[in-house]
Amino acid sequence: MMIETTMTKILSCTAMLCAIVLLSACAQPGKEAAVQNTAGNNDACLKEYTALKSLNPAEFDIYKHQFQKLNESYSVFKKEGDMMNKDSKEMLVMELNDKKTLICARVKSAVFKDITKRARMINDI
Repeated sequence: MMIETTMTKILSCTAMLCAIVLLSACAQPGKEAAVQNTAGNNDACLKEYTALKSLNPAEFDIYKHQFQKLNESYSVFKKEGDMMNKDSKEMLVMELNDKKTLICARVKSAVFKDITKRARMINDI
């Protein structure tokens, strides 16, 4: 029982770390203004992702897996990025950022749906 709890905590921390790395790692060099404008979006996404864990663990697992896959893609990009030409590199960064934005939108929607469902339950009391 204690080992299972410890493993759950380790997996949760690992998922959170992956999300943090992913959400902060896709910035393009020389795009400081763009990074500053999206920093709030990354924070909001991380907060919603964290909230989803307690609100709807099943959906949290879906998005955790999606973030892990995206993080794996980013790791490959980081390792092999120096071998890419400028256009390929730019295209891959845009794809990674777009996918991150899409997953964050999915997380936001899932949190909104769960909160709406809970509000309806309270209204029915």
